[in-house]
This record gives sequence, C-alpha cells and structure tokens, in this order.
Amino acid sequence: MESEIIRSIKDFINRFKLIDIEKTYILAVSGGPDSIFLMDVLFSIYRGESEKKFIVVYIHHGLRKEADKELAFVKNLADEYGFRFYSGKIKLKKEKGESIEDIARKKRYKTLKEIARKKTCAGIITGHTLDDQTETVFLNLIRGSGLTGICAMPPKIEIEPQTGIFLIRPLLFTLRKNIMEYIKKKHLEFKSDRSNLNFKFRRNYLRHTVLPTIEKINPGFKKSVGRLTCILQADNDFIKNCSEYFYKRITKETDKNKISLDLKKFNRIHTSMQREIIKMIVRRILKSKYSPPFLVIEEVRKKITGNRLPINIRELSISLSLCNGIIIIQKNPAGL
Repeated sequence: MESEIIRSIKDFINRFKLIDIEKTYILAVSGGPDSIFLMDVLFSIYRGESEKKFIVVYIHHGLRKEADKELAFVKNLADEYGFRFYSGKIKLKKEKGESIEDIARKKRYKTLKEIARKKTCAGIITGHTLDDQTETVFLNLIRGSGLTGICAMPPKIEIEPQTGIFLIRPLLFTLRKNIMEYIKKKHLEFKSDRSNLNFKFRRNYLRHTVLPTIEKINPGFKKSVGRLTCILQADNDFIKNCSEYFYKRITKETDKNKISLDLKKFNRIHTSMQREIIKMIVRRILKSKYSPPFLVIEEVRKKITGNRLPINIRELSISLSLCNGIIIIQKNPAGL
C-alpha cells in the first residue's frame, strides 16, 4: 500500500509536470537523508522504469575526508536500486567576495549540467525540501533581495535558456521531519555531513537557531512560506511576461554591447516592470544569466526616472547617457 508521503510527492510531480516518463534524468545524490529519501521514493513511484529513467550522480567536492566513503556508499546504494551511477569531482578555489559554499554550489551545478548534456538528460533532480525553501527565503530577505529572491526555488526551471535541461525539485513541499520519519520507519541508511552543524555558515545558523524559535510561535509557518512562494512565483512570472512584451516595444539592440531605451515610454510603465526591464537589459549587455542585486537595479531605475544622466555604474560595468529622449545603455570598455 502506497504511503501518504509518497502519494503527496507523486501528486506534486504530476501537478507541476516535473518528470516525463519517456525521458532520462540525473538524480543528484549526496548521501544525506534528503537525497537518500528521494532515491527511495522515485524508485517506488517509477518501479520497473526507474533503472532506465534515472542516473544517480555523486559530486565529490574534495573538501572532506568522508567524501570518498560517501561516494562508495552512494554507488553501492545505486547498484542496489538498479540505477546507473556516475560521479564527478570538482576543485574549489576561494575567490574574493564569495563564500566557499557559494563557489561549491556553482561548480556542482556546472558539473551536473555537463554530465546531463553528455548523457542527454532532460533534467537534474535534487532533494531540496520545504525546509530548504524556507531557509532560502529567509536568507534572501536578510540579504535585501527583491521579489525574485523571495520567490526562492521553483519546482521546475530551465537551468540555462534554450538548453532543454531543467532543474527539478519534487520534494519542495515535503518537510524534513516527515522525511526523517519515513527513513526511520524503512530503516534506510544515510550519511551525515558534519559541516551542516558549523554555525559560521548562515544557513546552518538559521536552521538550528532562528527557524526553530519561529516554529515555536507558529508550528505550521514553513507550510505558510511554501504557499507564499507559490503565490509570489506566479506574480513574478506575470511581471516577467508583461516586461518581455514592453521590452520589445521600448528598446532597440543596436549592437552586442549597446541597447537604446525610449525614456518617455519607459516612464509610462509600472515600477515593477521598469525594474525587470533594467534587469533584462543588463543581462543581455553583460551576457549573463544572473540578475544584478536589487539595490543596484533600483539605483539605475531612479537615475533614469529622475533624469539624472549620464551615469557610470561601476558595479555592473555599464554606462547610461541620454540623447533626444533616448537612453543609450552600453558596456564600459575594459578597465573603466
């Protein structure tokens, strides 16, 4: 008989059309409880299809002694389930302005994308839970993120435009405490990462001190955060779709490093779309999939609407100038 937690995850997968029975997916497994639970649940849901549908991938960060044992553990478990197995190793180097945690995450996803491309996979499935989603919302609030940051993680998103490879999170509405109950009941083995108890990482501090305090006030607040992210993601998608429509009508891409913007038309559209259009312009000029910080975008927007041009935005390496009602936004030459 199918358990309630498996039934709810299956419903979540079907509701958001996360997995196509005809395609192959990477299953990112660290050996921790969330990813071990994910392996077991997907094996149960897709019994008879799972061995050809999923490729278990372990990424070795080279940061901890235990990683070699974890790799062997995950490989053995994948063999038991009948999943194909693949591993990748990354080298981490501390970079100015970025935490080792952020660097590791970026390199991990880069490696997973490379493997997905090599193995012709439709997506990368991760074990992110409702607890992870709540932590991400709070971290982004603390950083001063805008709407996109507070939306946090969507259940399914194309990992890079026009690649056809999606990042998929089937456990995004599953609580970690329910996962641990399932693991205990089924006697599933997993590996614990001691770095998750290190309070120098902000996520760990939130997880073990701040969020439990809030939970005492409202035991169901994580589910409330989950509902909020769904609402905000829908609103954000609407703003982006509207902004795409207006972008085509008020901008002109004159060359690869320069975009012109009609000031009069820009001033007529809603503030939320002004911000989104600025993000789109910056991403196109800088050839980046990442949006600049909210405060920087807001500074640019206020300069434009307040007619305080020309300006040079050093943080983005772009400059803005005004000529006959047309704003010229361009990439600065190297070194400026």
